[in-house]
Amino acid sequence: MALEGSTDRGVVIGYDRRFLSDTAAWWAVEVLVGNGVPTTVLDRPAPTPTTMWTVRDTGAAYGMVVTASHNPALYNGIKVVLPGGRDADLATTDA
Repeated sequence: MALEGSTDRGVVIGYDRRFLSDTAAWWAVEVLVGNGVPTTVLDRPAPTPTTMWTVRDTGAAYGMVVTASHNPALYNGIKVVLPGGRDADLATTDA
């Protein structure tokens, strides 16, 4: 984000109801805030599109959702949301 010059636009973080999703979300908040990135965290579990909409609505640089999505809960992970609330493309996730 620093290289892009988008740090000041911040990150939106959301999470679902799966085991430890909220804990992982708050760990991410700690890391981002500790590195000077303004961070907005949703105040309750929410579906992925809620985070995507919030990224778009607030003009955030990125979003992150802690979720297993359509996978078994055991495989909890993160989804990256691009500016405008779009799913991260392959080029972004590969980088």
